[in-house]
Amino acid sequence: MKRLLIIFSIMLILITILIGEVNAIPTFGTLMPKKNSYQAGGRADFIFERDVKDHESAKTATYTYTLSYGFSDWFAFDGLIGWGDVRSEHTGRKALRYPFNFAGGYGWRAKIYENDKHKIDWVWGFQHVSIHPTKQWYAGKKYGTIWDEWQFSTVFSKKVGILAPYCGIKWSFIYLINTVDGDRRRRISNGSPVGLVVGADMHINDYLYLNSEGRFFDETGFNTGITVRY
Repeated sequence: MKRLLIIFSIMLILITILIGEVNAIPTFGTLMPKKNSYQAGGRADFIFERDVKDHESAKTATYTYTLSYGFSDWFAFDGLIGWGDVRSEHTGRKALRYPFNFAGGYGWRAKIYENDKHKIDWVWGFQHVSIHPTKQWYAGKKYGTIWDEWQFSTVFSKKVGILAPYCGIKWSFIYLINTVDGDRRRRISNGSPVGLVVGADMHINDYLYLNSEGRFFDETGFNTGITVRY
């Protein structure tokens, strides 16, 4: 147990060093609630840099409560709610920080393959997150923005002791919906939408799990959280 805890901690540190940046939507991995049961927890997510059309940079931080409900042993609904901010810099303009306000999201996951003998799971999912930070005044004008992110993902996991490492691929993009004195403009993310997902769930006891996840290629990202199963 102690050795696995050390391995998990080292893995988190290495992922953080390697990626340097973070993403806002977790895939939620392959840990799913059973039929008519649920699991809940907390999660902190950050983006240090995202490539968006007509922006030098786009960043965000979110802190959310997460809840998943199992409609069956193979299909679950995921939701999250909390607070988030956005920091963005239009090309040739001042970088603005929009303070923390409402952030929320939803999604679903379907387990399309399970092998109890070899402890393997394969899950497909969809996730959506929207962040609505407080508007900001600058140079006599009122600026606003909405961070709107969409993602499809598929991941495989293999249980090894108290760890369930997983990997897979995802397809994602974001919209930044900007307003200046009510004039609305929408900007979409640039670059390849396809990325690699690498993560792990750690089984602490019958109810408590820790999760860490990194993403590569379309964006470099990392998020971590805790889940309690009921």
